[in-house]
Amino acid sequence: MISPSSTMQEDAVTGNTTAQKSTGGAAHVTVVGSSSTAVTMGAASADANLAVAADVDAAVVAAAGLRLMGFAAKESAGVAAVATFNIVHGATAAGGTMLVPVELAADESVRDWFGPDGIDAANGISIDWVAGTVDVVLFYKTVT
Repeated sequence: MISPSSTMQEDAVTGNTTAQKSTGGAAHVTVVGSSSTAVTMGAASADANLAVAADVDAAVVAAAGLRLMGFAAKESAGVAAVATFNIVHGATAAGGTMLVPVELAADESVRDWFGPDGIDAANGISIDWVAGTVDVVLFYKTVT
């Protein structure tokens, strides 16, 4: 246990000891303990799917460490109507596991963020279209 007045802290998740210091107002954390797994997280990327009115297989192709970070969607039919789709973990919409079901009212838009860790989607991310017309942007990244 590190004392509360110390500049050393234990990470609640890994148990590693970290030293905290501030330089010029910018906080920095240096890992002093050891970690069994190195994790590299890049910035999230976006995959835009406009006017979706059918399944979108492999909207984001399978990759080790692939994570669904979030999505944004809007109903986009010429004549506003209900739209429904599912975000699926799998190379195909029909063969994957549903991650996120989405139902939109006419002219509705939604967005959701699953950070900081996202949802495992190593088998790829597909869109299982059910009804209506939607614009769907998938936010994803690969953790190595």
